[in-house]
Amino acid sequence: MPLEALLLDVAIAAASALVLLALLLVAVALRRRALVKVPGSFECAVRRRGRAWTVGIGRFGSHHVQWWSVLSLRPGPRSTWARTDLEVVGRRSPGAEEGLALQPGDVVVRCTHRGACLELGMSPDAATGFTSWLEAAPPGSPGGHPAL
Repeated sequence: MPLEALLLDVAIAAASALVLLALLLVAVALRRRALVKVPGSFECAVRRRGRAWTVGIGRFGSHHVQWWSVLSLRPGPRSTWARTDLEVVGRRSPGAEEGLALQPGDVVVRCTHRGACLELGMSPDAATGFTSWLEAAPPGSPGGHPAL
C-alpha cells in the first residue's frame, strides 16, 4: 500500500473519530438541556459510600426523586429514591477536594437511603427544596422525615 493511501486512510479515520466525538458531545448537551427544562429538575451531584462525585440532574416527583447522570445517554434515570426511604442526617459545606465536582456555593446534603450513606451536592435553594419535599408528603402517603 503506498504511503499516500495509508496517510489518507489515517486522516479519514481521525476525521471520523472527531465527528463521532462531536456528535456524542452534542447529544449529551441536548439531553442535559431537555432534562433541566422539566419542572422540578435541579442540578445535583451524587456520591455513594465514599466513591467519586457524579454530576447529574435530579427531579422531584410525588413520591420519588429521580436522578440522571449528565455524562450518560441512558434514556431513563440512573437512580430513583423513594421519599419514604430517604432521611437527611446532615448538611455541610464541600471540602477543598470536592471543589472540582461541585459548583461554587453548593452544599452537601448527607442522607441515608435504606441505611446506606448517600451524599447529594446541590445549590442551597435546591437543598432547601429537597428537605421541604421530604417533609411535605402528599395526603394519604406516609409522613415525611424531619430534616436538619
